[in-house]
Amino acid sequence: MEVLRRVARRFGGRVVLAGDRELLAEMRSPTDALHCAGALQDALCLERGRFSYEVELRVAVVAGECERRGQELRGAPVAEAWALLDRAAPGEVLFSRAVRLTANRSEVRFAAEGDVYRLLPPPEKPFPALPFHGLWLRRRTPSLAVRLAEIVRAASIGLGRATHGPAFRLAVLGVVAAIVVLQLRPPGPEEKVEAAISAGRLLEAALWAEQWAGENPDDPRAHLWRARTEARLGHRETAREALEIALRLDPTLAADDEVAASLVDLLDGKGADILLVLRNATDAVREALVLATTSPSYWQRHNAVRALEKLGLGDRIDRVGVAILDLRHESSCRIRMAAARRLASLGAGDPRVLPALEEARRDELPHAICNLRQVIDETIASLAG
Repeated sequence: MEVLRRVARRFGGRVVLAGDRELLAEMRSPTDALHCAGALQDALCLERGRFSYEVELRVAVVAGECERRGQELRGAPVAEAWALLDRAAPGEVLFSRAVRLTANRSEVRFAAEGDVYRLLPPPEKPFPALPFHGLWLRRRTPSLAVRLAEIVRAASIGLGRATHGPAFRLAVLGVVAAIVVLQLRPPGPEEKVEAAISAGRLLEAALWAEQWAGENPDDPRAHLWRARTEARLGHRETAREALEIALRLDPTLAADDEVAASLVDLLDGKGADILLVLRNATDAVREALVLATTSPSYWQRHNAVRALEKLGLGDRIDRVGVAILDLRHESSCRIRMAAARRLASLGAGDPRVLPALEEARRDELPHAICNLRQVIDETIASLAG
């Protein structure tokens, strides 16, 4: 927030309200107010890397006569600014028609959005990576001539209640109120876990997820993310327990494609329990099981086949495709020979079989130990006969 106060003061602004999330500044020049608003967005962009949480900045600029009570600023412009601020999106600067009429148009670009206006970046691009190109960050307070021209323009359209003399000059001091709201939104637990996973900090992600689930035992998403982090760490039993809790708290989660994939991923291991999958066999889970039969992982592939058979969906299994994948299973000659024998009965007429057998026959593994080449020759002869 301090950097925003410094930027506001650089443009001749008087900060009349500043909190952890809001900043209200009064300025004498509408052009100053708009340039300051753009500079604030640029300044925040430069500082964003120092925050450990997401920061959003919305700005509203309005013009009108304000009432002062001590350090407090009151009046219709203040209420108008807060209302306009609710319409601004993060990163935007919105301003009112009164500001458009009084600002120096040669120094401001804007787009009309109904009854309000959105500030556009200047055409000059000294720092094109910044949202408003960094031009106004380098500028200080405008010349007296620019301010006087804006005061005359404001008087001509009747912004102040007084039109001459000392009363008008007093009104001019409050002619523009620029209200800036800085929303500091610390990341939620889900964002912390997801960010840690994206950065490859799996242990940190697991700690965040465990803390989240411990503090919110009835939140199914907390247990779901814990399951995901534990699965990435290879702790399949812990992941299974966490996922089981999540699905018990909210069975509809199994209809989500990502959750279904996480559920089926737990089948990737010898002796994996398929009961949790069978109890939550939504359409999404069934499709994930069918996809898993094409997995390069032997155990996930065969546990998916077991689950589909239990669900009465054996017709969804490409058994020839599964056998061909088994034929390429480099770590077990026994599995490869069994696959070759299965293809003798399954592969008649399937154009994929003979090329797969020929490829396996050319493999440089020590076939003499497990007689794979002999079994493949017998299978090819059987199919040819």
